[in-house]
Amino acid sequence: MLHDSLDMESNIVKENYKGQQHETIKLCIAAEMAYRVFDDFHEGMVEKQHDGSFILTVNWPQDNWLCGFVLSFGRHIDVIEPESLKHMIKKEVEKSY
Repeated sequence: MLHDSLDMESNIVKENYKGQQHETIKLCIAAEMAYRVFDDFHEGMVEKQHDGSFILTVNWPQDNWLCGFVLSFGRHIDVIEPESLKHMIKKEVEKSY
């Protein structure tokens, strides 16, 4: 399953991100993206909200992969924290225009 590759506790991911500082990342994903939430993440990483959206809390390195991952959700995701990730994504989007 894809969630194994997104789970930073897996051995493969630990090896690929060895030495990188991990940060707590908090994202709000719209209800319309439920299929991705259920396909990509362990239940323990996700908190369903009353409006049907999902709060995803992970401990990942903040890098280009993360920026691309967040952007792949389009308008269906909001970065709650950290602020530095919001700025990173904003800069990436500005490069496109």
